[in-house]
Amino acid sequence: MLAFNAKTCCLCSQIRGEESNDLISTLLPRGPYIRRVSWESEHFAVLPSLGPLAPGHMLLCPKGHVKNMACLSGTYDNELRAVKRALCEKLTEMYGLSVHLFEHGSPKEGTRIVCTVDHAHLHFVPADADVWESTRDEVKWNSVAAMPSDLRAVAGCAEYLYYESPDHRAYVAKAEGSMFESQYMRRAFARALGNGAEWNWRDNPCAEEVHQTYVSVREAFAR
Repeated sequence: MLAFNAKTCCLCSQIRGEESNDLISTLLPRGPYIRRVSWESEHFAVLPSLGPLAPGHMLLCPKGHVKNMACLSGTYDNELRAVKRALCEKLTEMYGLSVHLFEHGSPKEGTRIVCTVDHAHLHFVPADADVWESTRDEVKWNSVAAMPSDLRAVAGCAEYLYYESPDHRAYVAKAEGSMFESQYMRRAFARALGNGAEWNWRDNPCAEEVHQTYVSVREAFAR
């Protein structure tokens, strides 16, 4: 099993169904508690993202508390690839758009928490946008295969950015010398989608929209 060691992680609480620290639940009107996990496998959970950048914006998270996807053991590679593929196919079917993936991975060691959430979460964004063009010259990207093993090999223990295009071209950028701006990839997507002022999920959580996305994706997987 994956390691678990975060009593105050809001994503852990949402995955485990603990109301008191479930951030989406606290932002919605009081009512019967709902564990907002739209779909799950043995070791991974699919959740709606607060501050959605586009309709259908979802997160793929390890059920155990892991700081970034590069920290995952190779034991879970096959399961992770299968869940990624299934989620991309379902979102494309639902929204009629190709799906972009990204992650801002926290460093394995140290106290820096990027994007204010210290739990690995891979973003899935259905969108007709050229995000790559808006980021390719701003950071030093390394082309990699869209495989967990390649991410581990390139990212190592460092803070990193990961981007995977709808046609499965994947890139990793390691933080070297200076750290990446918080929510950097969110900012890039917001610019590409023409929503430049709405990148910050804390300022624009859109909790009601997030709940509806949870319901829609859950029902789509249940059919």
